[in-house]
Parts: sequence; structure tokens; C-alpha cells
Amino acid sequence: MPVSKPYGGQHGYETKIWPVPTQFYASPDLLKEQKIEPMALEEIQRSYGPLVRSLEERLRRYERKIWIQILLAVIGFIAIASFAGRIDWWIAILLAVVANFATNLLAFGLRSLF
Repeated sequence: MPVSKPYGGQHGYETKIWPVPTQFYASPDLLKEQKIEPMALEEIQRSYGPLVRSLEERLRRYERKIWIQILLAVIGFIAIASFAGRIDWWIAILLAVVANFATNLLAFGLRSLF
């Protein structure tokens, strides 16, 4: 059965305001001309507010920690693998545990720097 009175409110496409038409989006060239860096924390705060800036900042900090942790773990595993066949299995396990502990300690210890 056809609708006798279709919705025409603010979320309707008839108003031409939702979704925002793409002609209102700034192009990368225009942003560059205006010296606007969309991923800068200050710009994120101006665009979306302090809460979103805080979330973005924390995500970036945790991402750096994870990459540091992965790098240190890989270095530790390479070091352990270089001793393969030259050390007993229990020493290899102990070194792996120590490397994992040191990686976590170093990654979380450096958090104040990032």
C-alpha cells in the first residue's frame, strides 16, 4: 500500500542537508593551501572537541607502545634464535620469559615519554 504522507523531516534527503553534500568537503589541496593538517591533534580538537582529541591521543600513544613492544620482542626472539642449539632448552625458555618481561617493562616504562 502506498504511503499517503511520506516523511520530509530534517533527516530526509529532500532537505539537501543530510548527508552533507560532498561539495562542502575540503579538498586535500585546499587544506594544504590553508596550512591545515587534518590529523594534527589541535585540528582534531577544533573539529570534534576535546573528548575526541583525547581519544585520538591515547590511541596514538598505545599504538606506539605496541610497536615498541613488537620490535623488542622480535629482537629478543632473534637473539634467542641465534643461540639455538648452543644452549639447553630450559635456558631458552628462561630467556624467552625474561625477554617478554623486559619488553613489557620497557614498553610501559617508556609510556611517560610518549
